[in-house]
Amino acid sequence: MKKATNVWVFIFIIIVNVAFSQKTNCTLDFEFKGASNSSNENGDWGGFLNQNHCGTTFNGYLKALGVRANQTGFIFLDSSEQTRCLNSMKRFDCGMEKLTSGGGGCSNYSTADVEQKLGNELRSLSENCRFASCGSCVRSWESINGGSNLEESMICRFAVLVSLTSLKVEDEENIQRIYECLSNNTRVYG
Repeated sequence: MKKATNVWVFIFIIIVNVAFSQKTNCTLDFEFKGASNSSNENGDWGGFLNQNHCGTTFNGYLKALGVRANQTGFIFLDSSEQTRCLNSMKRFDCGMEKLTSGGGGCSNYSTADVEQKLGNELRSLSENCRFASCGSCVRSWESINGGSNLEESMICRFAVLVSLTSLKVEDEENIQRIYECLSNNTRVYG
């Protein structure tokens, strides 16, 4: 009898651990160079971020989305995945919640959709963010439109940027330069 009770206790512990881990595990990998020592903690992406102290965290989030997009083709997390990630990051006030799949338009795009529907913009951003000039990178970024209002266009810009990141996941130095350029030089949003 005691053996059967021990088995049930063991099964109960496993079920609780699995249930708890599913609520708290983030599917993104935040392990990459430069995530915590970037100099642009105050970059706010032209006001897209709600707080100006979120720059490095947001850049890490974008990089992690790019790595995931490289592996899966999906750009943005759904709301439950994103909630788990924001909980694990302990960041709720930055504005990252705007980049959630399921809102229609570019928020639902995959990397294949970006290539098909915004391929010219993706190529332009890639070419102009090779860093002869940050200004040409910003101009390419700001020329990306895909929605009927500025917030939708910003989501399309981030869809293109995450797609670009997914293509260059091994070139972390260049990705960090792109993020630093855009986060600090994008014109005021909203």
